[in-house]
Amino acid sequence: MMQNSVYSFFLVGLGGALGAMSRYALTVVSSHYNSLAIAGTLLSNTIGCFLMGVIFQLVFNLSSESTNNIIIEQNRLLFAVGFCGSFTTLSALIFEINNFHIAEQYFQSFMYLFGTLIAAFLFFYMGMMLVDYIIQYYK
Repeated sequence: MMQNSVYSFFLVGLGGALGAMSRYALTVVSSHYNSLAIAGTLLSNTIGCFLMGVIFQLVFNLSSESTNNIIIEQNRLLFAVGFCGSFTTLSALIFEINNFHIAEQYFQSFMYLFGTLIAAFLFFYMGMMLVDYIIQYYK
């Protein structure tokens, strides 16, 4: 049991490191193409929610068809908890919303918060729909 727990922590850590590096790379690249400081966070949150929708639907479909729940759990830990957990970031979103408040840009703050939440939900749902479409297409 201890070995599984250590391995689980390793998977989360590995996914987290990859997600954090990917998020940083996305922020660096987006800053070259967009002058908005919030672009990297917005992109990472929406892309991360899309990936989380894909992962959620894959795990859901695989768990109903597979008898090997250990591999499903390992993938969930690596990709959903580790990678997506560090790739998306609520703390950066809150920090950037606070910057809007400090600058007394309340409308931008409101639009950014609710725009991010709506986009995140839509991308999560689109990820789920993509997996369902692919599964149905290849059946």
